[in-house]
Amino acid sequence: MASFDSFSRRSFQAASLALLAGCRLNKLPKYHSRLHKAFLVVDVPRDATVETGNAASREPSGIHALVDAAVNIAQEVISVRLERRLHELVPAGRVREMVATIMIERMPDIGLEHVAIKDGPDTRMQLEVPSYGITSSSDLDPAKYHFDFRSLLVYEPEGKKIWRFNRQLAAPIADVHVAVGHSSVVGNISNAAALNDLTDMELERMLVQMVTDATHLFMDQLAYDFNRARMGHG
Repeated sequence: MASFDSFSRRSFQAASLALLAGCRLNKLPKYHSRLHKAFLVVDVPRDATVETGNAASREPSGIHALVDAAVNIAQEVISVRLERRLHELVPAGRVREMVATIMIERMPDIGLEHVAIKDGPDTRMQLEVPSYGITSSSDLDPAKYHFDFRSLLVYEPEGKKIWRFNRQLAAPIADVHVAVGHSSVVGNISNAAALNDLTDMELERMLVQMVTDATHLFMDQLAYDFNRARMGHG
């Protein structure tokens, strides 16, 4: 019975490893020499989200509960206002255009020439950004931007999915430096309330830089992984 249990565990582990390997799509070693001209499809299905919350570790009670409730309500109001402004200043359609522009500029980093569909591409790069926005867990923690990038490479003549690369990125908003006039706008931003206090011009420039930084970071990682994947690594 013990030997059967041991066999079952080994079989389960082997099946689990096979499943994990199957989820890691990489046929680049076979196809990369056929990839020369690519067209890009970018989809950003929804506008930005803003999430704020009180990260208190204790169980609130009495006056603490009232204070925490007031803080949470204030943060929620800020969150709604900031989210509405993000929708107006950098809606999903604008994010899609910015991401596409940067990716087209960076396409040579993975050895592909970007072309229009009518120019006979052999490759389709699909990118989806299903989630992007800002999070701020408490008044004490810095606000962060977050982006979810999901990419898929398709070999057009065969309609074959050959490589998938997904990344979730997050970085402090304070790392995004934007010059407006003679001052740096975002170097000391610590939370969502400080972001909401920016003028529309300042906030828009910060958000554009946020999208730019995140997309370049994604492309850096994508290019690195692509070059490893086509050699059969990772």
